[in-house]
Amino acid sequence: MQALPLGRDEVRSVIAGTGTTSRIPCRLHFWTRPERYVRRSAEVLAILDRHPQDAQVLLLRMPGPSQGPAKDPAYRWTPFEAPAESGPVGIDSRAAITDWNRLDEVLSGFSDPRSPALLPARDAADGRCRLAGWLSCLFERHW
Repeated sequence: MQALPLGRDEVRSVIAGTGTTSRIPCRLHFWTRPERYVRRSAEVLAILDRHPQDAQVLLLRMPGPSQGPAKDPAYRWTPFEAPAESGPVGIDSRAAITDWNRLDEVLSGFSDPRSPALLPARDAADGRCRLAGWLSCLFERHW
């Protein structure tokens, strides 16, 4: 028997700790990739079909260090060009701000959090809770 997705208010009350639901909210689909279970992918799909995802997940698009997307070029961390690099360098060796005296300039031109570039195209609201974040899993760069 297939369950119906929990509604936005039900999931919100569980997250806030102010209510309960008929079952535990589910985000199983986020972690499960049926194609990885080659011989059993049909069984995995059947399990996922019985347990709906109770939230729409929106991955936020973080600004680029010095260049914004075409639809909002100002959506970037720094309002100036990236420092020149003298050859290949590791990601941790790149600096968006090489002179901290420019910090006020960076803060005054900070990206608008209401930029349309923040949220990529998304599904229409369907009554489920919407969760947004910038991390896809626990092993991504947090800095």
